Amino acid sequence: MRPRPDRVWALILALLSCASCAPGSSGDLDLPPIELDGGGRDASDLPPSADLVRGTQALDLVNPLIGTGGAGFAYAGMTPAVQVPLGFMRVGPDTTHSGAHPEAFHHFSGYYFNDPHLRGFSHTRFVGTGTADYGNLRVAFAPVAKLDRAPRKWWLEKSRGSEVAEPGYYRVETAEGVRAEMTASDHAAIHRYAVPTGIVMAIDPAASVDDRGIIGSTIRIDGGRISGSLEYRGDYVGRLRGFELHFEAQVDPPPAETLVWDGATFAPGREISGPEAALALRWSSDASVLLRVAISLVSPENAQRRFDEIEQQSFEETRASTRDRWADVLDRVQIAGGTDAQREIFYTALYNCFRMPSRLDEYGVYPGLDGEMHETDHPYYTDLSLWDTYRTLHPLWTLIAPDETRDVLRSLLLMGRDGGYIPRWPAALTYTNGMEGDSAALLFAEGATKGIDGVDYATAFAMLQDTADAPVPEGAPYGGRQGIEAFIAQGWISADRFSNAASNTLEYALDDNAMAELAAFLQHPDEARYRERSLYYKNIWDPETRFFRPRNEDGSFVDPFSVVKFNDRSGVFAEGSAWHYRFYASHDPAGMIELFGGADAFVTELDTFMEKSRLFNGDLATLVLPDPYYWHTNQPSLHVPFLYGPAGRWDLLQHWTARIMQFGYNTSPDGLVGNDDGGTLSSWYVLGAIGAFPVVGTNRWLTFEPTFDEVRIHGRAPAWYGLEPGERGHADLLAEND
Repeated sequence: MRPRPDRVWALILALLSCASCAPGSSGDLDLPPIELDGGGRDASDLPPSADLVRGTQALDLVNPLIGTGGAGFAYAGMTPAVQVPLGFMRVGPDTTHSGAHPEAFHHFSGYYFNDPHLRGFSHTRFVGTGTADYGNLRVAFAPVAKLDRAPRKWWLEKSRGSEVAEPGYYRVETAEGVRAEMTASDHAAIHRYAVPTGIVMAIDPAASVDDRGIIGSTIRIDGGRISGSLEYRGDYVGRLRGFELHFEAQVDPPPAETLVWDGATFAPGREISGPEAALALRWSSDASVLLRVAISLVSPENAQRRFDEIEQQSFEETRASTRDRWADVLDRVQIAGGTDAQREIFYTALYNCFRMPSRLDEYGVYPGLDGEMHETDHPYYTDLSLWDTYRTLHPLWTLIAPDETRDVLRSLLLMGRDGGYIPRWPAALTYTNGMEGDSAALLFAEGATKGIDGVDYATAFAMLQDTADAPVPEGAPYGGRQGIEAFIAQGWISADRFSNAASNTLEYALDDNAMAELAAFLQHPDEARYRERSLYYKNIWDPETRFFRPRNEDGSFVDPFSVVKFNDRSGVFAEGSAWHYRFYASHDPAGMIELFGGADAFVTELDTFMEKSRLFNGDLATLVLPDPYYWHTNQPSLHVPFLYGPAGRWDLLQHWTARIMQFGYNTSPDGLVGNDDGGTLSSWYVLGAIGAFPVVGTNRWLTFEPTFDEVRIHGRAPAWYGLEPGERGHADLLAEND
């Protein structure tokens, strides 16, 4: 479709100043011209709009409280915790309701907006994932009368309306008179507290989001100097091995009294060890307390070095530095036009796109998946929720974060070297084996075909083949591809032998298309073999029901068969139903359209899927449970609205994208309709707003009219800029390479 005649807009892909472009980097490539499908003008013909939002202005639009509320499957798991972009240090509030803080749904990141009470302020956490973990090293407060219980059982009443959350800063007040402020750098945080007389502060290394996982800890104080360590093995980040976190801190002024908790009682003391060790500090009068905390997963010496870096830095200096770093990130996408709410949602979403993964390297050293320390000459990232983020976040990063994309791919290669296999959901120092498929294959295929250089794609391909072509040996740390032998031998995974057989058949076909793309890039002879396997999704198509339907080893379709039953183990669809996976083969829309009997029939079924979705009835309460039809809360159907494009209905692509952005996102704590899963839903909004959606695992994009009058994207542009006219549905795509 054509843009409206009253709107002049541009999607401008611009190079940063090449001060950071080394010779031979993507910034030096001779970029081919973009072929326009009519009406295009050179970018120089279009001066920036007067109301173009830039980095510092964007900071004021970010609302970290969006997505911190909701209920059931409509809960997003977000947190107002403070961090630098992709920083491991995420210092912020943990909440409870009179001591009840169930991890299911409402406390995955430790915080739930609707909770009336504060447990304290911990330093590590996931952001918006569907699993509760981390929450290490909590600072907690309680009246002196609560010294008969462990700090994990302390809480204060949150003063409603007192919270201030923004990039680089968080503040809250309590009914008991405590005022808390915090800011952060890469591996350090500065807290500022008003502590009334009669209130005790605890430093609790035995804390975690779900109150489990601490194997042992030590904490000591000398004057105002605090140091120690904890050993943690959480349910998710400790599936293979846990980690040791070292900390160095300073409290000013020094407390008048120090007490230690041994698991049963508080007593005067300055050092304590054990799985429940904690330290309590008390001042003799009202106190303004400054607490500096540095952490390290490498060594006590590194914790000390991190502390030294912030020891002379004021709270406001750290806050300003962190804001500057966020401004630089947000400035990568500049917009003009749209409503106030759309701009707030957009820049909050863009902010969320750089909250995970977590950067773990310190001074050229990182803790690897083998539990050993290794040297690195580039950033090392973990906490990669790849089954979620391959769909939206990482394709977006190829546009706006090529350097971070490169470093993620290099990190995955290091994980493959250290642990033996490239993982699909690495967290901290462990293979979690979460979710399905070989999601990393899609990242490497996109990196290669979109010109992200500096990555050893040949080694990545060889490592990925280990799990693409055979099961992993018994005892391997990585689960690999369950049922891969059956998939290769017969063309589908047997539902009577393996769980999630139908969805994994579809997942492996998608993965194998990425393997074919990577093989083509490498001119590897296995391209044809993987290309053939990428079409195995057709082997579980049931022409009678016109759904993908699980098949048994003898070739028979599973019976009975429900198309709407969620996560049906007899139907074997992971985190979804047959409806949710009905349009899964996004790498081959033409093939899917043929299965349905042509574009008209395909569009009719897309219409049914979208029109019956409860998302569009405007009642968030109906989204607490899984939606049988289009379900924006979870990943398997996120790409479906964009399939209208290949079917020739760009108008409906535009229509449903706009409706999802309207009903699935808002500026309230309920304003993100499902787990963000490391930026997945947030990056979906960014892509929808700028008018581009990826064909994952390839260098192809579907492009359409953006939400805003003008969009300018700044990033080191790789050489794949030229989008084929057949892959977009609008005119006037502009590019500027300066």
